Amino acid sequence: MNGNARIESDALFALADWQAVFIDTVCAEARQIATNSGSPDRITKSHYQQAAVIAVGKLASKVEQAATHDKQKAA
Repeated sequence: MNGNARIESDALFALADWQAVFIDTVCAEARQIATNSGSPDRITKSHYQQAAVIAVGKLASKVEQAATHDKQKAA
């Protein structure tokens, strides 16, 4: 990518939102997985890995919803 590329503001806001959704989901899911495993006070790398897989799916849904909304708005 060119170092001089410009990012549109709405793209930047969307990226920040998606990042926050991913991080929040990973943290929440990892806590839940740890709780379900009987160790709510100990979150492991494995818990975070499992949570990240879940978060990717939720993030994909959010991105698809945003794309659908943008298409409807443009029509």
